[in-house]
Amino acid sequence: MNSRTSAALVDISPVSLGHSLVVPVAHVTSTDALTSIEFLDVWALAEQARCRISSKCAEQPVILLEHGLSSNYEGPSCVRHAHIHVCPIDPRLRTWPDLEKVLCENLLHVKAATSLESAMNAAQSMDSYVVGSLGPWWFTGKPRPKIRQVTRAILCSLSTEPPEDVDWFIGALGKQFDASLRLLDCSAESEETSETLSACSSAFTHPSTICEKE
Repeated sequence: MNSRTSAALVDISPVSLGHSLVVPVAHVTSTDALTSIEFLDVWALAEQARCRISSKCAEQPVILLEHGLSSNYEGPSCVRHAHIHVCPIDPRLRTWPDLEKVLCENLLHVKAATSLESAMNAAQSMDSYVVGSLGPWWFTGKPRPKIRQVTRAILCSLSTEPPEDVDWFIGALGKQFDASLRLLDCSAESEETSETLSACSSAFTHPSTICEKE
């Protein structure tokens, strides 16, 4: 899937079947560094991807997760290009207490919030933040020191079949990647699915705070 300024693609080493990334074309290290239009676009595409992946995975809950960095960040390893994980997780993790338990193991100052509050909390700790949502629950926090690839560590903890090692290279371009490509093949998309995605896109509203971004 792609939009005016963003693209969605299957993660090279999926944590679970259907695990994908949504990335802006602009080379920035955080979606917060995008222009207002680009910011709206990348998060709207992430919501569209969540709809598609959820429908393909039998309505399995799908989490959105971003680790945003400043350009001079020197902490634990992370890809230096803004990206939002769109990842199916354990269907039993549907409540905020379930999610909070996992987040607190990997993040400092975890806060449940609205999307607006999450954006504001992230902006206040611009050196490194994690922001995301699972359905109605938005949250934000800072990675705990020395945790490598914090988003993958969180996703592995939330996955139905977490790998033993969360290293980025484990299983790269393997069977899970091929299976995810087949699952999300757009060429087989039905007219009904197109209508659903169109409705999702038009219904998506990010905090009007975007208007406050410069």
